[in-house]
Amino acid sequence: MQSCSFNLVRREKSFQAALRTITSLPQNLLSQSHKILLNKPTSRNSYAKYHTNPTLNYKDKNEELTNTFNCHDISLKASWRRGDTYGHRYWAGDILTDYLNISDTTLRQKFWNNIRSKNCGKFLPTILVHFFHISNTEGSLRTSLDHEITRIALSTLESKNLCWEDVQNWAYILSTQHADEMAKRIYESDRQLQEFLIMHVMNSNLSSARSLDMLFSCVWDLILGKRSSRKTSSLLSNKIMQCPRQNECDFLSPGRIKHDGTHQESPATYIDRFTFVDLARRLLRQSRRLWPASMTNVAHMASSYSKILVAKANCNSQSLNSHLSRQLCNILNILMVELSYQATVEPYNQVVHNWNAQKILLKLATEFRPALILSHSSYRAIVQVLAAREMTPNEKDCALRRSPNWPPWIVAKHGMDASFSTDEDSSRVVAGIYRMNEAGYSGGWLDDALRIIGGQDFDGTPTIQQRRILPWPVSDHGKSDEFNPNVWAARIMATRNIQEAWTAFVEFKKRGGKPSQDTYLALFEKLTYQLVVGGRNREYNPIPGDGREVLPIPDNNFSEYYKRNLEPPSIQRLYSEMLQSGQRPAGRCLKFLVRNSRTPDEGFRYLIDGGLSIDILESFRVFSESPHLNNTPKIPKSILVEFLYLICRFVPRAIRDPRQADTREKNSRWIVKKLVSRSSYGISLNQPLRLAAYILSTQRPKTQLPWYILFRALSRENIIVSLDVNDSSRNDILAWKLFRASLADFENCGLQLNARGFSMLCHGIQKYSRAVARTKNENETIDLMEAHLLIKSEFKRLSKSSQYQENFQKLYEPIRGIHLHAYIRCLALAKDYEEIVTTVQWMSNHAKELNEILQQESKGAQVRFRRVFLAIHTCCKGTRFEPHLKALISSVDSWEGWPTDEEVDVYKKKSHLEGHICW
Repeated sequence: MQSCSFNLVRREKSFQAALRTITSLPQNLLSQSHKILLNKPTSRNSYAKYHTNPTLNYKDKNEELTNTFNCHDISLKASWRRGDTYGHRYWAGDILTDYLNISDTTLRQKFWNNIRSKNCGKFLPTILVHFFHISNTEGSLRTSLDHEITRIALSTLESKNLCWEDVQNWAYILSTQHADEMAKRIYESDRQLQEFLIMHVMNSNLSSARSLDMLFSCVWDLILGKRSSRKTSSLLSNKIMQCPRQNECDFLSPGRIKHDGTHQESPATYIDRFTFVDLARRLLRQSRRLWPASMTNVAHMASSYSKILVAKANCNSQSLNSHLSRQLCNILNILMVELSYQATVEPYNQVVHNWNAQKILLKLATEFRPALILSHSSYRAIVQVLAAREMTPNEKDCALRRSPNWPPWIVAKHGMDASFSTDEDSSRVVAGIYRMNEAGYSGGWLDDALRIIGGQDFDGTPTIQQRRILPWPVSDHGKSDEFNPNVWAARIMATRNIQEAWTAFVEFKKRGGKPSQDTYLALFEKLTYQLVVGGRNREYNPIPGDGREVLPIPDNNFSEYYKRNLEPPSIQRLYSEMLQSGQRPAGRCLKFLVRNSRTPDEGFRYLIDGGLSIDILESFRVFSESPHLNNTPKIPKSILVEFLYLICRFVPRAIRDPRQADTREKNSRWIVKKLVSRSSYGISLNQPLRLAAYILSTQRPKTQLPWYILFRALSRENIIVSLDVNDSSRNDILAWKLFRASLADFENCGLQLNARGFSMLCHGIQKYSRAVARTKNENETIDLMEAHLLIKSEFKRLSKSSQYQENFQKLYEPIRGIHLHAYIRCLALAKDYEEIVTTVQWMSNHAKELNEILQQESKGAQVRFRRVFLAIHTCCKGTRFEPHLKALISSVDSWEGWPTDEEVDVYKKKSHLEGHICW
């Protein structure tokens, strides 16, 4: 083993020396006795995190920030070298995180030996690291510094009324590799809560909303200063790690018993505003992933914490001093911006929770005197959320009354319209920007872009209001000017048809502007949706701007020459122009182009231009010739989702012979529609679903979206898994087998289905159930029963609600009518009437929450929800369960009672031929 020298630098030992020591050890030194494996944290902002020692000169600081040292694929930096006043709160926590990210016990010992100092006994996270160190060090090998840290740690613990049993409890909590299990252990512990443990758990991604709910409850206890006496698990008797005896470590426990033998109450835990803001940010990050409705919980926390902060300062809320007012404004403005970031899944559907949470903070701002002041970023955050919300009835009415010419001024339809003022016709977005200007904030280009998609240009002329989520810029927003491409991208968005969008694009170039990728993306969207409108064969009358629809171009009696000048280019011509300007597709632009490509080759071209190497394409060719896990290509994470989406779009499927007029006839002829068998790049697409499943099984992404692309494709009707199987029922059975195998890989990655994934699972099981019924294959009976049990267990998990706090959001998942309808159809195919009754009873118990979710949905949600009861009526009519179900459904007024026979007849006629319930 290579020897290493340990360099000391006054109070702290050299971090570089510690890492050189670690990286010099051989990789095969893996201890099997005790490992603590944790996911690599995604903690604080990487640039704000790494403050350096203020004693270092500028050159040394730069060197320390740029050097990266690797230890078992874990990047370690001197994140605990902080020079700010409150640096200690992260200095100790970062040491704990870095220590636990090292899985090998020997490497941990070397790491700790090179960074420890006497100061490590003053902070709880480093006391825990010291405990880990002593637990794995023989008594004869302990140094005088070990004993000195132990002495200081004892004093620190005693001052906080803690003992070594508490430290042992912390070690037990962090001795698992799963963040959800850590959250459960924290919640079940009867010991005093410590914020550093909660922060450490939230560095990793939780996998269930229930775990997040537990952490919410713990943070509430911290805010309210409680040590709630919850159910205690047998912590000390079920230790995963072997802890030392007290006499071996010279640990003299301060205890919790007074000298007279009575129990000593621990002092209330107080968290300062910096810790609270950090906790709130981490909670919001988890909420956006797992439980968007819980964003309002964080807002309620901020409201309660602010009032507690005022009470602790012995200050009257109606006469705040300047210092306290400034602190409250800081909390308010930081969280207001955090609440503008959209949810990971279905952001447009979940944006109502962003707005509800922001309203709680706005109400809080008015409860103090002087009222709390919103910053420029807070105003912008509010406008961002308003721009993503569905149009109000007044905004929809204004959109319908706009002139077909440009600018689209409102046309008075009757005398009352002529009396309306401009302010009454302004959208909420424009009104919010007016309030921002009245507060004295000048707008940057992002504010101008928001104003344009809100329905008004710089000069007051109207545009077409759009429902959009504009991403926050990475750099400073900058000052707006007439050549800013982002502003012109907003102008292209805020149009009704392709002609208006193309005119705006041409005007920008005429003025000397250089289109950015966002500018091209806005026009790509208009061109793509124009093709969608052209392919529609049904009547469709959307409200301008309420969706991505592109309306037909009005005939304004233009001359043919003028019309030719207004003719936009094709998507390929525009794309070639973008490449000639030196821009390559990336980010949102690459995602949109790939997902809307007309052929596989077109999509592969976008991916190659976006960074997909030719070597990867060659590996696909090898995989096509010899499909095997060892030959599965490795897709870069940056384009994995787009690649999977591309190949799953072009799955062969069975369609009815268009030459047969009666498409409802059961005996109609079916043919296989195969868009392409092999691309020009040599990739075989005969079995794209198998290829996608192989890629996912080898790369095992830790997010839901890549898996959902495959699940959605497998759950679609009439898809062909294998062209060698000339039978639709057998293909449906193969689709379920592949779905179930991929779902097992999905769960092995620590992931769980949400409501969207549950809907896909329901459709997959419906297909499988009908296929088994058609083939009458008794060998599939056991698998069918297993699938039925699986869907019931998944619904039981998804339908759980919060039991920890009365004022919290109840349901973990936004279960909508489409999810309930798909589930009821699965139960109907299995004739599980008892479970249908149980489901309706659950719906009755949660009617209030379901109604709130229903009100947040778009137009047509009420009709989709009604279909749940139509399916119940269809399958349960005439059974002994009908009276009970009828009484349950009629007991909720908003459900409109038991369906009539006329409603059921219409429902049966509109049901898919192969997707109907057996009645």
